[in-house]
Amino acid sequence: MSGSPLTLFVAHLGNVLGAEHFYLLALPLVYWCVDKRVGRRLALLFVLAAGSTAMLKHAIGRARPTAHQLLPETSPSMPSGHATNTAALGTCLAARLRRPAVTWALAGIVVFVGVSRVVAGVHWPSDVLAGWLLGALLGALWTKVRAPMPGPAAALAMAAVAAGLGLAVAAMTPHPAEALRDVAGPAGAGLGLALGFALEARALRFRADGGRRGRRLVVGLLVLFALYLGLAVVLHGWAGRLVRYAAVGLWASAGAPWLFVRLGWAETETAAG
Repeated sequence: MSGSPLTLFVAHLGNVLGAEHFYLLALPLVYWCVDKRVGRRLALLFVLAAGSTAMLKHAIGRARPTAHQLLPETSPSMPSGHATNTAALGTCLAARLRRPAVTWALAGIVVFVGVSRVVAGVHWPSDVLAGWLLGALLGALWTKVRAPMPGPAAALAMAAVAAGLGLAVAAMTPHPAEALRDVAGPAGAGLGLALGFALEARALRFRADGGRRGRRLVVGLLVLFALYLGLAVVLHGWAGRLVRYAAVGLWASAGAPWLFVRLGWAETETAAG
């Protein structure tokens, strides 16, 4: 791996902005401390985008470019997951906020992340274009969804059907072991988030505004990454990955808000009303 300092900076910054770890920090911040309804929509959209990308990658099976790679990547190439994720969330946020300055800033981030993947030598330009198109389509469609929050049983059932379909598609790809591993993460996160969001809306209804936001974020993220990293040591294979991500999703969506309310770090909508 070699390149000029500027090239390496662009490659690594774009990699961070589109990677899973960035969203593990950013999405809980929005949900716990800014606007829980926006955070809920973005988290579910991210899972949908990540799961769709993983399935398409392994179904298409396109090899990555091998010359001048600045970052290690082993999964198939098309579409670019970084491009898909940023385009999906950027489209959704731009449609919701409807502010020209914000829209241009989000578009700049989406373009930068996509171009950085080509600069890093880990994607063909057509991979990035496919990711942008897929992400924009998912984000645009997601902004049209206005369904009420289902009950816990219904939410879990719908998420289980979606996860089952994703895993079934992965099992039929040319390399099912790798595909199941990559799809199991979004599938598990979707299960945990769907159940947790439904439980929170039905039984807790915490408020993201108010004080103690710093405490919420620090404690919530400490537990989240303890689950994310700790369970990786004891849970293996695609089934273990499914359970691990489900636990992380359930903590982020319901466990952490419950703890915040119990500790007096967040109010409920009922109490505030």
